[in-house]
Amino acid sequence: MQKVQRHWLLLGMLGLLLTAVAACSNDARSESGAAINAVTQSVSETPFRFIKNQVLVEVMINDEGPFTFLVDTGVTPSVIDIDLARQLDFPIDDENAGLAAGAGSNDVQIFPTTMTGLVVAGETLEELPAVAAPITAGLSSKIGEPLHGILGYAFLRSRAVRFDYVDHRLSFAPSASSFEQEISDADFVMPLRFGEGDIMPIADVTIAGETFVASIDTGSSLGLEVFADAVDRLGLAETVSGWERGQITGARGAAEIFNGSLQQATIGPLVFHDISASVGPRRGGDYRDGNIGNEMWDGYVVIFDYVDERVAFIKSVE
Repeated sequence: MQKVQRHWLLLGMLGLLLTAVAACSNDARSESGAAINAVTQSVSETPFRFIKNQVLVEVMINDEGPFTFLVDTGVTPSVIDIDLARQLDFPIDDENAGLAAGAGSNDVQIFPTTMTGLVVAGETLEELPAVAAPITAGLSSKIGEPLHGILGYAFLRSRAVRFDYVDHRLSFAPSASSFEQEISDADFVMPLRFGEGDIMPIADVTIAGETFVASIDTGSSLGLEVFADAVDRLGLAETVSGWERGQITGARGAAEIFNGSLQQATIGPLVFHDISASVGPRRGGDYRDGNIGNEMWDGYVVIFDYVDERVAFIKSVE
């Protein structure tokens, strides 16, 4: 197997949990349900820049900006860089600091806040629950430009959100009715599932006859990642033995991974060939053994319908 050294950026799996916040719920999905303004029934759409396999959108905040935000199904609630939050005079709860969870080994403090006056694709969000974290210095350097925040579960949870990896457009609406024809004609539609107490969408992935649960993480620039402690169980030890050492960057700094490729994997009826794959450290709950990043969806449109709890996959016809 040819070795290819890559240094991908992994922003997903931040899992920004407010571990020191007294108001924290046992269920992360209900935790992020703080007030968000009512949305219109029309579809909002904006182009996204796909830099290093990251979905980056431009937003305005209280008539300032534009600022660059990443869209991430693996983050709760949402995130704003702490320096920008202070610049915009957002309230920062210094007495209830928590710790970020995710890739890396450094302790990174996060602070509850609320973003106000955020405009995404022409839609104004009066309030959006968030944490303030020092994301610009570390994660921005991997993208190659400033990153000011992350739209996470607090933004996604009340919407149907369409990621078009072909034409690089992000669309969202308060229901999936605007996407219904596309969903009806999709190559595969499955329930939108979560692990207990988690906000990460999950899917069953099969490799060489072995099936495991992987999170679907739009904040990850990788393809298919298998957690290191699941490699033996999945019968992949020999396959990955010659893979090249690399590095990812997450909420808590850098972590080591091994990069290679897999001949085939399936998700329902979807068949993927010659997959960019990696082996990395376990993050999150034991219910999943891997993670699916944006590189996996090359040539696809993926619709996350958080309202009716389903996910649709549409393969582009070339």
